[in-house]
Amino acid sequence: MARLIFKAPYYQPRSKVPSGSTRGGYANYIATREGVEILPRGGMVGYIGERCGSNGLFSDDGDPVILSQITKEMDEHEGNIWGLIFSLTREDAERLGYNQASQWVSLLRSHRNDIAREMHIAPKNLRWYAAYHNAEGHPHVHVLVWSMDPQEPYLSTVGIHNIKQTFAADIFRQDNISNYKKQTQARDELKAQFRIRIAEINKEIQSGAFSVSADLVYKLEELSVGLDKHKGKKVYGYLSKKNKDLVDEI
Repeated sequence: MARLIFKAPYYQPRSKVPSGSTRGGYANYIATREGVEILPRGGMVGYIGERCGSNGLFSDDGDPVILSQITKEMDEHEGNIWGLIFSLTREDAERLGYNQASQWVSLLRSHRNDIAREMHIAPKNLRWYAAYHNAEGHPHVHVLVWSMDPQEPYLSTVGIHNIKQTFAADIFRQDNISNYKKQTQARDELKAQFRIRIAEINKEIQSGAFSVSADLVYKLEELSVGLDKHKGKKVYGYLSKKNKDLVDEI
């Protein structure tokens, strides 16, 4: 199963969207549906939120989240609007701390320009609002994205791949660091075992206890000549096909 599920549907001005007859209706749905986490808001923003009805939408730091205005803007917008969805397994969300809205707030705010770049939106024109749903089996976040310039946005399959990779790399950063350490440790252990075995073989050859086939000796001599003529790093990836074949045979 994929560690991070990412979907990127888009809705045209007159599209019917999931759980809402209009795009603004969809925003209202994800902002108020059961399971949405409503972030505490202080000061005037909190007062407006309470006055207009509590909702789970969040966006860039400092942007007032007034649901009625957002739904109106979305319904009147002349361009396409994307409904990005990022989803994790419950186990990964709990383990990595993405079982709460605040973690997704930080993640999305830190990568808002990455989304803008992949969607060919000038950062100043980017509009986005998100809501976190603490679903039992698959905690996920909905992100509504559009541009103030209706002609700008375009999201290709490459862009979808890049956004997913960027977010996955950040979400699973600690896992990746741990994996890199394990890989480095495994390589170091392999190198150490290799050196020990080579030293043992060398002693066996010197004592006459190691039997080497004539074919192997010939191939080693041929490789030695080939490496002497090789220009550049004497690393497998940089060798000629002939020398690589010799190494494989040996």
